[in-house]
Amino acid sequence: MTSDAPGITRFTPFGSPLPCPEEVNPEKLSLALEPEVAAIYAQHKSEVSGKPPQRYMVVDIGGGTVDITVHDKSNGRISEVLPPMGNTWGGTTINEALSELLQEIINDKGFHILLKSDPISAKTTLYGLFYEKFEEQKIIFGNAIEGYNLFEEVPTIDKILECIVRAAIDELTDHIDTVYLVGGFGGCRFVSQKIEEAMAQHHGMLYDNIVCPVQPDLAVVSGAVMWRKDPSIIQSRVADATYGINVGPVFNPEIHDEHYMHVNR
Repeated sequence: MTSDAPGITRFTPFGSPLPCPEEVNPEKLSLALEPEVAAIYAQHKSEVSGKPPQRYMVVDIGGGTVDITVHDKSNGRISEVLPPMGNTWGGTTINEALSELLQEIINDKGFHILLKSDPISAKTTLYGLFYEKFEEQKIIFGNAIEGYNLFEEVPTIDKILECIVRAAIDELTDHIDTVYLVGGFGGCRFVSQKIEEAMAQHHGMLYDNIVCPVQPDLAVVSGAVMWRKDPSIIQSRVADATYGINVGPVFNPEIHDEHYMHVNR
């Protein structure tokens, strides 16, 4: 998957095997675009004051990529306004920054002594601290809690905001009512705060219109199930590219009109 391409989710009933590539039976396999199914889930699980949004943006911030799309639902069905766009500045870039920080710690002699004293216990402790606990803290970072402040500057948030603002200032997105934040890293309070500030500054959007549904990390999986129950909810898409082939067959007087014959010199 490239940084510009929307992810594709395979939906298959629980317990049934995926069909072979040669099979094209839609009853056995359906392909769903992740931004679309994430939008379906977000609208089902979010509480937006007033009437449902007519035109909205979906920002899916997962581990590896950031996917952004804009939809119009003025007639009750989803029509894509802009082709999906994004970049590769997902939540794993924070993990990479942590790894670089740990490399500095590992150079400490006391750390090596700790590892050698009880390798199995030390590795178990480190795994729970650096993977399980870190993932948990990464999501809740930004909540109002007391404690020590330790900041490590990484460009992840700036890159995410840059992509969102670029989509928001497009001439076709002037009337966005709501921004839905989904994906594992999209549920991070610190990330949502920065997006709220950016949208308020560049788009004049109120903070109440930046919405993160319950369990945003399940948006794609749960949304795929919702979409499969009613595929007709997707009305139209915008192609992000077109392809053409220049074909010049050899002139055959028996089947071709001489008027269109062209001679290369």
